[in-house]
Amino acid sequence: MHKSGIYQIKNLTTGKFYIGSATNINKRFSQHKDDLRKCVHDNGYLQNAWNKYGEQDFVFNVLEYCKKDKLLELEQSWFDWTDCCNRDKGYNINPNANSNLGIKFSDEARVNMSNGQKANLNVDHLIKITKLAADANRGKAVPDDRKSKISRSLTGRKLNNNHVYNLSISNREYVRRKRAANILGIMSMGM
Repeated sequence: MHKSGIYQIKNLTTGKFYIGSATNINKRFSQHKDDLRKCVHDNGYLQNAWNKYGEQDFVFNVLEYCKKDKLLELEQSWFDWTDCCNRDKGYNINPNANSNLGIKFSDEARVNMSNGQKANLNVDHLIKITKLAADANRGKAVPDDRKSKISRSLTGRKLNNNHVYNLSISNREYVRRKRAANILGIMSMGM
């Protein structure tokens, strides 16, 4: 059973913390960790601290469990009590507890939000995200059921000529870099 409640992400080095609420705390912890590891967390203060101090300096704690209908009320009381939006004490940005839970966004609003997120990403940031994701998954075996699901999704897929051309260019660049690495005696070039 999923437990809802109020949680804290605390920096052991500085003592600063982030407070949040979730209808499923374990899932929310995982989401925070994934976003922080990939450098895509929507809270820039927390992301910068994570990058500076490292994952080992952060702990995730449950402050209290509660019913879903009490989440925002209790989160606000924790905000007020701890002063977590004070830059000297915490990482929270918005001093008011709020939630998109149950809000249905129009198709137009969802497109606008998506375009806004895409506009904030530059090439260097995308490269960093890709490298972090690759490092996180390096050496992990892909389960057979996942492999078959990927295979089924790609079966019968038609690629347009532009896509085929881009794949060809990408593959040539990969081969060129691999040859250069072998010639120079470099074991790996981040590939």
